[in-house]
Amino acid sequence: MTIKKGEDWGGTAELSPDAPIVFTDAQLADLFEIDPNGSLIGPAMVGLRGPSEHDGAQPGDLARTVSARGDEQALRSGARPALPIDLAVVTFDGEQRVVAGSLVLRRSRWAGVVEGAMNASFLGDWNVTPTGHPNDGRLDVVRAELPIGDRLKARNRLASGAHIPHPDISIRRLKTGSFQPDSRAKLWLDHREFGHVHDVEFVVHPDATTIVI
Repeated sequence: MTIKKGEDWGGTAELSPDAPIVFTDAQLADLFEIDPNGSLIGPAMVGLRGPSEHDGAQPGDLARTVSARGDEQALRSGARPALPIDLAVVTFDGEQRVVAGSLVLRRSRWAGVVEGAMNASFLGDWNVTPTGHPNDGRLDVVRAELPIGDRLKARNRLASGAHIPHPDISIRRLKTGSFQPDSRAKLWLDHREFGHVHDVEFVVHPDATTIVI
């Protein structure tokens, strides 16, 4: 069951020896396939580890959102926090992809409309949707169209989540949604670029898996 306001989230569980362990949102999404009926096929439990000094990269956005810190040895050492999470299926130009953390449509960092749908609160260092939750059965759909001066100000506030509220930034929580992006906009899913696209749709799959952190 997806989380409801005021409820505790998750519990504890032991990660099985054969359960996969991932670091980034893209790695998590790649564990899942979409069957012909649109359902997700993938592991019921996944280890989500935190960063190590050997990674040379930022943690995944979901890992940062849930404060994942354990390494592989710790994740297999006994009972650990276990959190059910949602995933989403994104359809664009006849293609379907599973998304764990984020969908972003933008022309550039400095011009044009920026749209996105967030399962994680973070997008890299930016706390884009500080009140979002990866197990509420919805994605936080963001739309921002800011003048260059306001965009620079918002960028400086994104790390702390202080960019909202703002009259030119809207956030809605949706189970399903669609975008008709600018012809110059490119699509990113979990930080992977898919180029210029046309119609983009998403459907949330609640309680798609459980992450052990």
